[in-house]
Amino acid sequence: MSTIITKIGHSLSIILILLMFSSCRLFETDDLGDYWYVAKIKNNTNETLLVILGEEPPIVDSLFIIPDSSVSCRGGMKVYKGQDVIKELLFTSGYRPLESRARVLRGDSVLVDWHGPAEDKGELHHFYNYNSWKSWLKNERDGIVEFTIYESDLQGN
Repeated sequence: MSTIITKIGHSLSIILILLMFSSCRLFETDDLGDYWYVAKIKNNTNETLLVILGEEPPIVDSLFIIPDSSVSCRGGMKVYKGQDVIKELLFTSGYRPLESRARVLRGDSVLVDWHGPAEDKGELHHFYNYNSWKSWLKNERDGIVEFTIYESDLQGN
């Protein structure tokens, strides 16, 4: 009889410990912001391109983009009403590969080599020009911020 009570006691102890650790966040609410934006790069050329973000490993992100498609270049960004997702968050919120350099390659050939930091560069189409990025809401909560690579970008270098 005491063996059964001991086993029940150990089982209850384990269950209580598991409940303590798993329910710590039960009543906590995460601040999700007002909007959730995903950054994308769109390939508006006839070529399959390799885009390399960042200076050197281990902080580099490589993306293959087929013609007429776009890929996410960074995960979601929490955005609040009144914030400018491009100027205030895209290049400054801790995703290091976006901060300094973006290269576009076809095969082994570097076609474009853009360098940061991001700034307002007027009408110049450049990866680190705030004005070259577009942002919009696709529904009440989710948004997209997107840079488009055009054929003229590849011919400019």
